Amino acid sequence: MNAISTTVTSTVTSADGTVIAYERTGSGPAIVVISNVAEDRTGVAGLAAALAEDFSVITYDRRGRGASGDPQPYDPANEIDDLAALLDAVGAPAFLAGGSGGCGLTLDAASALRDRVAGVYLYEPPFIVDDSRTPAPAGYVAHQEALVAAGRRDEAVEFFMAEMIGVPAEYLPMMKADPSWQEMVRYAHTYAYDGRILEGLQDGTPLPADRWHIDVPVAVAVGENGEEFIRRGASALANLLPHATLLTLDGQDHSAFWMAPEPVAAQLRAFIRSIPAPSGDPAGTVTVDGADPEPSAAVAALDRLVGEWTVTGGAEGVVRYEWMAGRHFLLQHVELEQFGEEVTGLEVIGHLRPFGEPAGADLASRFYDSLGNTLDYTYELVGDTLTIWAGPAGSPAYFRGEFSDGDRVLDGAWVYPNGGGYASTMVRR
Repeated sequence: MNAISTTVTSTVTSADGTVIAYERTGSGPAIVVISNVAEDRTGVAGLAAALAEDFSVITYDRRGRGASGDPQPYDPANEIDDLAALLDAVGAPAFLAGGSGGCGLTLDAASALRDRVAGVYLYEPPFIVDDSRTPAPAGYVAHQEALVAAGRRDEAVEFFMAEMIGVPAEYLPMMKADPSWQEMVRYAHTYAYDGRILEGLQDGTPLPADRWHIDVPVAVAVGENGEEFIRRGASALANLLPHATLLTLDGQDHSAFWMAPEPVAAQLRAFIRSIPAPSGDPAGTVTVDGADPEPSAAVAALDRLVGEWTVTGGAEGVVRYEWMAGRHFLLQHVELEQFGEEVTGLEVIGHLRPFGEPAGADLASRFYDSLGNTLDYTYELVGDTLTIWAGPAGSPAYFRGEFSDGDRVLDGAWVYPNGGGYASTMVRR
């Protein structure tokens, strides 16, 4: 837990020139909390404060809210550009967290920004996927826009509450008497904004199979006391995404993201701790409370190289792979003969992490030989195919081989520009 939590307020400029205001609180792995419809960043201040004990929490005014700009016409794609600019400023990859109506943007951003997102937490996305609830009224977004354009912002909020949320008419006078109603009136235009983002997700039909392509872990959480249609939509989403987990928050309902920030923060924190693969840091799992980072999945996958191998082909001899303590770096001891010359040396393979900086995404290596030379490579293991690039990934010079026979054989070839190269086979001793 952080003894002191500082808050820094700043702005970024989005791709279309719009200024987006944000604030950053706490330290640790970065989490961007995405607010809901009709609220600025202060709406999620409670959750931000609860998370800031272990994380660097970024909250921001979505366009059309707070101190951020609102150029017209509105385009949902610009909101993804806003998040891209924000991640560029605060450092990627970061986790994204959203509740209720903010879940649509959270998913779209995670899909579009790919490797700039470490993981996703969604609380009660309001998706309507079957007949367990009346779908969104046809044309409701256009109706909201028309009401706001006519200056009837109070009616726009009333329409949303009655037709989308299902608030009984007799409760609306009490809601209007609460000071929060005027805040919703102030942001009445954002009902149509989020309505555009949520198009196709609230019409009572199955979720689109091709809208999101998310390769990082996703937690889809529902409140134990939440509504049935929310649970069905969350279950459908968790079944749709390849790396999703469905969670239940005991004793809570739809309001927990705002009204019960501590249990939401605890669930989000546990979700991040449970991720076995790399998330915020390519060189290891995101850690809190000072725990040592685990090696990344990419590094751990190289375990199939550990041991002693006989090498034949254009270079012949013996190589031996072993882990450095901590298992963040793999060491290769080389004793080969190539072109009539002895090659003896040591290679260190892992993520580069200069002091005080985040780790690089690539598996880089440097080979040191007995004559004082150094050679740099990049490793890439996909399935049973190992590629070793001479220099950066994509280099015209590389080795590519296939593991077979229960990882007892690695058979491939070195390829050089202009047709050069040679076959190379390693057999486990």
